[in-house]
Amino acid sequence: RAYIINLVVVALLVWIFREKRLPRFTVLASILLLVFTAGSLGNLRTELQKKGSVDSDGLVSISGSLSGLQQELQTRMTLRKAVYPILAKVPYEVDFLYGKSYFAALTIWVPRKLWPNKPGLIDGKVGETFYADSEIGVPPGPIGEAFWNFGYIGIPFIFAIYGLFHKWLLKSFLRYPHEPAAFLVYILTLL
Repeated sequence: RAYIINLVVVALLVWIFREKRLPRFTVLASILLLVFTAGSLGNLRTELQKKGSVDSDGLVSISGSLSGLQQELQTRMTLRKAVYPILAKVPYEVDFLYGKSYFAALTIWVPRKLWPNKPGLIDGKVGETFYADSEIGVPPGPIGEAFWNFGYIGIPFIFAIYGLFHKWLLKSFLRYPHEPAAFLVYILTLL
């Protein structure tokens, strides 16, 4: 779902940048479309996971889409807030990662056929380590990931590196502000 939503957001941002105006109707319609799409795709995923088939009535209803989105947001903001178990159990019950999750993110482009034992991404590791009943990955958030890798000192360290990267990214974009490729790379990196 996030991939589709990101594409719509990128397309809207590119259009706004090129046209140099912010149309209220288009933005409102896009937000409503994103909410409906996110809810419908969430319902589709739930139907397929639970029943193995799809009930088309539940997929296209607006109330079903909104309730699916509400349930997803509620679960991610409360039950699946992974930063809390990370702060509670690392390093007492679970060891530090020492940068392994950041290394795994850098190797995402290497196919598993070429590297069968390639390290997994942090979401899956959080799901299997802190949520034994979870079959899906749980995002730890930037604070949770930084702490799990390097402890308290890792949080300001990682955020400082992140800030330097965004400073470099902005300077790079400002060198070529009228190039569509530069804007596309800038927006995709921000998202």
